[in-house]
Amino acid sequence: MKNSKIFKIIYISAIIALAVIFILVVLEKLQITNFYTKPIATVVVAPRPVNDVQYTPANPTDSDETNQKKLDGTIDQNKAPASTGAPINVVLTAAGQDNIGGPVVVRVLLTDVTTGTCTISLTNGSSSKEYVKNVVNAGTYYNCEALDIPIGELTPGSWNLAVTVTSVDRSGTAQQTIEVKQ
Repeated sequence: MKNSKIFKIIYISAIIALAVIFILVVLEKLQITNFYTKPIATVVVAPRPVNDVQYTPANPTDSDETNQKKLDGTIDQNKAPASTGAPINVVLTAAGQDNIGGPVVVRVLLTDVTTGTCTISLTNGSSSKEYVKNVVNAGTYYNCEALDIPIGELTPGSWNLAVTVTSVDRSGTAQQTIEVKQ
């Protein structure tokens, strides 16, 4: 009798264990549970540093007399182009590839010219390429038309980039070395 009771307990325990395993397998297959995937480590982001912006009032650069003329409308508030013959301020905002094998991107910002042409020159040893674009209005500023040079036009290596902007009797140049990778 004692053996039969122990046998029944073992038998019932085995059936319950198999039933539990069966239920867990079914839940796993139905993707209700996920016992096999390791948890993804969460990335702890460091708190942003306190900004160092000065919130004190700005120092006025114009005199009270000039400010009053602006209010009265007797002075032109728009900045006049730089004087005749002064060099054009040329700023390269992008020069190079965004990704390996991608086109070479050239972007230029102009702060004191509204018309003219942009000559983009690339040299690598005896190889040279030249592109001409116009100065265009981009809404609140002026720049050279965007230039994306296909990677097929350039060989891999170090290229000297020069952007020369010419307008009437003024000009300005920005230079940078870029690395072309395929």
